Amino acid sequence: MPQEMQSEDPDRVASEGFDGGDEKGDRHGPVTIYVNMESKQFAGRRIAFEQVVQLASGLAHGPDVIYVVAYSKGSAQQRAGSLVAGQTTRVINGMVFSVTVTIRS
Repeated sequence: MPQEMQSEDPDRVASEGFDGGDEKGDRHGPVTIYVNMESKQFAGRRIAFEQVVQLASGLAHGPDVIYVVAYSKGSAQQRAGSLVAGQTTRVINGMVFSVTVTIRS
């Protein structure tokens, strides 16, 4: 079951410096990933939960919003799964991410 994160301001998330590099700062050429069925170019070996949320277009944000991130078509080590705040996953060409929003009541 996907994990949850309370909503944060997307502008603040964008400014936190997630560069998509791995722990050693290595990078490779851009790959095509899909975030909520939209094609996106991503130039890094790993992608963070916060980056996926930032790439998802038109999401609501606010104190009662929770993001849920799931992925499929991932690397051989982890074909499918979910991400929580602060987690990253290895990115491969054609990987699919789904970002959904729930409202805490």
